[in-house]
Amino acid sequence: MKMREALHPLWLATSSLERVLAPEVSRLAGCVLDLGAAEAPYRRWAASGVRWISLDYPETSARRRTAAAPDLWGDAGAVPLLDGSVDAVLCTEVLEHVPQPPAVMAEVVRVLRPGGRLVLTAPFIWGLHEAPRDYHRFTRYGLEALASSAGLVVERIVPTTSVWETYAQRLSSLFWHRFGAGRPWGGLVRPVCALLQLGGRLAARILPGGEEPLDYLLVASRPL
Repeated sequence: MKMREALHPLWLATSSLERVLAPEVSRLAGCVLDLGAAEAPYRRWAASGVRWISLDYPETSARRRTAAAPDLWGDAGAVPLLDGSVDAVLCTEVLEHVPQPPAVMAEVVRVLRPGGRLVLTAPFIWGLHEAPRDYHRFTRYGLEALASSAGLVVERIVPTTSVWETYAQRLSSLFWHRFGAGRPWGGLVRPVCALLQLGGRLAARILPGGEEPLDYLLVASRPL
């Protein structure tokens, strides 16, 4: 891990997502649709020979000032691909930003071939972001019901962080936005954020805690 990454106020959230996503993405094969891809940061874990199709919403991409254009522009609720045309769908931190998540799940099922897989992450405990298009948070039971209602078979749902990591990250974010972001002394605040996050990660290894993650990872498949 590079020092610059470790000092980032959101390092813990990002590294926790990457920790659960990397092995899942590396197992995907065939044609993969990255739904709500932004700059497709997880493409680097794809196996050799995978065909990667990135799709993003034009307005969202413009707000983020995404440097690289996706392969497709489109709406997650109306994907411009044929039925059964992809082997896997990756959808990370997207569902909270769509008014009707069931419509997105229906599109996932439509474009997946029978036996195809969905790898999805969605927030459970996270602050307001990308307002005003921030509509939902998801429990593991909500995600399971959403996927099952769409006709998917849920394989597993995994929390991305422990309760200690969750609140260490939230405290780091709060501290950064209150005292560091946009201020000339922001560089001095970053080490404090890093210590808070590191403390959360260490606490997760030695202390018990309930299930209160930042996000959940869901892996599901379309029945044959």
